[in-house]
Amino acid sequence: MSLDIGLYVEVDTGGDELRNIELYSDNYTGNVCPMWDMAGVYEALYKSDGVEAATIIPILEDGIADMEANPVTYVAMNPSNGWGDSVGALRFLRRLLAACKDDPLALISSW
Repeated sequence: MSLDIGLYVEVDTGGDELRNIELYSDNYTGNVCPMWDMAGVYEALYKSDGVEAATIIPILEDGIADMEANPVTYVAMNPSNGWGDSVGALRFLRRLLAACKDDPLALISSW
């Protein structure tokens, strides 16, 4: 099962309810969850639904720094089934961090 994560804003378009406008969307395999847990970003990825993007920026920065500083550790955690790897997991975090920095007041959707 993969992680789908996105950033959105709620906009009043004059109707009965606010509309959600998607700003960013990405996904990656959940097979790398042990890596993300070790890097300290698991909860920021999986338990931040409805939270402002700015709140996870420092968590992502720290996790990315750890993965960059310890590549051998994370490569050793590559899933044996070949679905996902440390390079892809790190690339996913970098893209998400950039999106959060671009739109820090956006809300996170995670499923």
